Amino acid sequence: LAMGIAVSGNYAYVVYDPVGLEVIDVSNPTNCVRVGGYASHLFASSVAVSGNYAYVAEADTGVLVIDVSNPTNCVRVGNLDTGGVAHAVTVVANRIYVANGPGGLLVLPTVPNAQFTVRVDAEANMPFTLEAATDLSAPMPWTPLVTTNVPVMPFDFVDFDVKLTNKSQKFYRVRQP
Repeated sequence: LAMGIAVSGNYAYVVYDPVGLEVIDVSNPTNCVRVGGYASHLFASSVAVSGNYAYVAEADTGVLVIDVSNPTNCVRVGNLDTGGVAHAVTVVANRIYVANGPGGLLVLPTVPNAQFTVRVDAEANMPFTLEAATDLSAPMPWTPLVTTNVPVMPFDFVDFDVKLTNKSQKFYRVRQP
C-alpha cells in the first residue's frame, strides 16, 4: 500500500506499508523503473527528500534517515526517536518537521550521524568564518567551512559531514577579523 511520495530530480521516493522506501527512476515517465530502496518492514507513512537524504516517518519508530546519494544502494544512517507516532515528515531549509501524533509538531535542526546545525550569533554585517576540527592536537586542525557576511543574526549552518564512523567528535569555532 503506497502511503507517501517525494520527487527529487529523476527519482520518485515512495513509502509503502509495510515494505519501506522504494526509489523509482522516473526519467522516462512511460517506463518507470525501480532502482533501489530500503526495507523497513514497519508502518512507513510519509517521506521527504533533501540533498542526499530521505527522511521516512515510520509510526512508533520515529524518523528514519536514509542516505540516497546512490539510489541503487540506499543506506540507513540514522534514526530519530520522536517519542510519539510520526505520521508525516517534511524538510525545509535543513530543518525536519514531523507531525508527531498526539505530540503535535516536532522541529528537528540536528540529526545524529547525518547532520548537525551550528548556530552562530556574531556581530551582524561583519564577516566571519566558521571552522571545524576533528583533532585539536594537530598543528593546523581548523578547516574553514563557510565565510560569510550576513545582515541578520543568528546564522544557522548545517554540517552534513558528521558521520561518527569516520570521526569520534567534531569541534567548531567562529573567527571574526
